[in-house]
Amino acid sequence: MMSHEQHGASRREDDRTRAPHAAPPWHEMPEFRALAEVRRAFVKGGIPLATPRTTEASARLAVFWALYELGHLLDEIEHRSRAGEPCWASVRASEIRPGRVVLEIAIEPIPSAPSATGGLP
Repeated sequence: MMSHEQHGASRREDDRTRAPHAAPPWHEMPEFRALAEVRRAFVKGGIPLATPRTTEASARLAVFWALYELGHLLDEIEHRSRAGEPCWASVRASEIRPGRVVLEIAIEPIPSAPSATGGLP
């Protein structure tokens, strides 16, 4: 039977030879997975087909659609990344003022690395 000291030494040796724990892919990180849960919580199991009749209902619908479409974009980025296509989300705010936000979020290829002269090709 192994003594407590021998067991501890063996365990330390195993820790040194074991590969470090790899972080999960970005799309499996808790904050990204939480987006889908939040979206579901805002619609309480369904999307109203009629125009919302309360401030709360309209706010829930706005948050749902924003998260729903963002989820689609993130899924597409993940799909392209897995297919070997380097890409990222480009975000442009064309209008931000009280009561209105207009954003454009587009999936674009990641630019090539800078050339030897320091500029992009």
